[in-house]
Amino acid sequence: MAADEKEDWDYIRNVFIVLLTITVIFLSAMMAGQMYENLRWWSTRSILQKETSFYSEQAMYYRYAKKASNLPSVGDVFNFFSNDTRIQFPEPMNALTSFNVYPELAVGLFHRLLGGQISIIDLYVNSCRYLNGLLFGFVFLISIKVSDNILGGLIAAAVWVFSFDQITRSWHSPALRESWAIPFWFGGIWVLTYLLKAEDDYHRFIEKKAKRAVKVRYSTGDLKDVMPTEEAILQELDAGIDGFLETEAGTFNKNTFYVESKKEAALLLGFYFFTLCFSLSWQFAQFTLQTQMLAVLIPYLMGAVRLRFCLHIHLVTLASLLTMLVVQAGNKMLLNSILFNYFLVVIPLLFLLRRSHITGKISMLESRLQYFTRGIRAVIFLVAVIGVTLQVKHFNAMLFDINDDGHIFDILKAKFTSFSTFDTVLYLKQEEYRTLTWSGDTVQEGIKSLILPISFFVAVAIFIKFLFFSRGDNRLTAVTMYHWLQYCACFLMTLLIMRLKVHLGPFYCIIIAMLAGNSVKDLISFLYLRASPKTDPSKKAKWTHYLLCFIMIGAIVNAGYEPWLKKMTDEFEWNHEDLQSLITWIQRNTPEDGVFVSEMVLTSIISLSADRIVTNHPHYESVEIREKTREIYKMYYCVGEKEMWEVFQEVSNSQARYLVLAEGACRNSGSLWSASGTDCSTQNKFCAHLLWNNDYKTYFKKLYSNKSY
Repeated sequence: MAADEKEDWDYIRNVFIVLLTITVIFLSAMMAGQMYENLRWWSTRSILQKETSFYSEQAMYYRYAKKASNLPSVGDVFNFFSNDTRIQFPEPMNALTSFNVYPELAVGLFHRLLGGQISIIDLYVNSCRYLNGLLFGFVFLISIKVSDNILGGLIAAAVWVFSFDQITRSWHSPALRESWAIPFWFGGIWVLTYLLKAEDDYHRFIEKKAKRAVKVRYSTGDLKDVMPTEEAILQELDAGIDGFLETEAGTFNKNTFYVESKKEAALLLGFYFFTLCFSLSWQFAQFTLQTQMLAVLIPYLMGAVRLRFCLHIHLVTLASLLTMLVVQAGNKMLLNSILFNYFLVVIPLLFLLRRSHITGKISMLESRLQYFTRGIRAVIFLVAVIGVTLQVKHFNAMLFDINDDGHIFDILKAKFTSFSTFDTVLYLKQEEYRTLTWSGDTVQEGIKSLILPISFFVAVAIFIKFLFFSRGDNRLTAVTMYHWLQYCACFLMTLLIMRLKVHLGPFYCIIIAMLAGNSVKDLISFLYLRASPKTDPSKKAKWTHYLLCFIMIGAIVNAGYEPWLKKMTDEFEWNHEDLQSLITWIQRNTPEDGVFVSEMVLTSIISLSADRIVTNHPHYESVEIREKTREIYKMYYCVGEKEMWEVFQEVSNSQARYLVLAEGACRNSGSLWSASGTDCSTQNKFCAHLLWNNDYKTYFKKLYSNKSY
């Protein structure tokens, strides 16, 4: 094909991909909108009904978008965000440094520009929906890139559409942090995929030049009369590659910070932007980025990428983390995060490797045993890095008295041992924080929709390629290696905490899209070659590969069509009348400066819809709020008559004037008193004394009650 024709074809192909991407973005957003409408009857609800559909932390976060829209001036908005005295009374809170409410700030300020053309709550939900449509766009583009053809994107689209409710939670939980954050992470992965592709192209370019030099030497040089063996050619290639790396490419290794082109600079800037937005949107981002850094480090240790690439990605991520520290005024949890301490350990090590001229290049001469040895060295290096990182983190925590993320490690400990605290019980009583189980809905629905077995098949095929194609042109590329590692990391996170399946869902699409890539095709060729060693398997492998891809698409559509149609057509009903009645009573019968104490689920909605002062909230990420919540939740502990006064004093210390109790929470709080060490066999819970035993008169005056509150 002539160069001009190829350029024309590439242009048409790129335009087609852009149009397809725009289509899938709007398709995803419309699907989410229809499902949310079916679930909530959103378009028919009043503002109060819509607000009371937000549960716990969703209500707390949306409150900031509402405030950013409704306060008189932009100055008042920033003053409120930086000095919120109504969310954790009596302590003032800087929401910008503590709560990751930057999405709410952006939506609220944007709503001010619209001048009331749409309600703030509708703009909020729609913004999240279209942002997650953009997530599908990123996944679609990544899938095309990792598979090297549009067929990979179509496979990803089939997985996304017909497993939509398993892949994203944005359609029913728009205010959760991950619903805002995950699209930015995959934006960063999209950019990272292009950078990894450039690394693969670089290695191919160097090897191609080395092959040409060897060919010239054997045809016209001093070896023209020698019949070369395969091993001799590999030796010459290896020496040639080393020579080119030291001369033509050596400049890039010596000057690690050198950016090869404006395109690379733009991509690194884009990666910084997406990583920063991801970090600003979710406090858990540090853990996700930690897995990403390991998934970048391992390809370097295995020789799939250059040291300069590994350093660039680490330094750009560190730059986003430092920006976060500045924006959040030295957030203690971020300052002593695993990610920050990892950078303190790894970046100096990478500079030492740079000074030692260790490039991490794969040798084409490496045997499978040598390649495995490299892998073992990589594992030892990683274990050492992780061990030192944890020790540095522990030292910094003691030095600066930081323990804001201590409950996270307690939760992981409680999952595998008999260890138990109030905090672990409070988290693990919620299903989304439990460990993934075989009998659970997540696994069973994944099996029924086929996304779990197919993704597992592709992941195994990639691993087999890693084992059997350790040398030559067919070895695992940096792009494939990174996405396989990231998929495994996301699967492990989901296994530990079910709520984190928001990471894994989009990776189902990407890993299954690799069906259309070279890894599966190479495996098919390998099997054909083993079955018939004397024949060329390339043509048979090509058509078998295409047939397999279309069979898989058909199987995914067939398995997912009926559940998808049910989700798109079934209408659900929900009723929060008792909660709405409570909020209406509070609005009409309590002063605006009234202070309320209750469980976190209730205080968030009281703060949002009634705009009253509350003592506690669902953002459970600081030592102070955890200690305060433990004191307040003694209202669910079992006590005798003697201890009633003590618990009353503890609750009163919150300086609240109003106590709100939920009957359902009181009945279902059995596991909380077991964590406190009290015996409930002969005693009643404090809340039960007030709700059903009429013992409240000694301590409280009942102002309002309905069937639930």
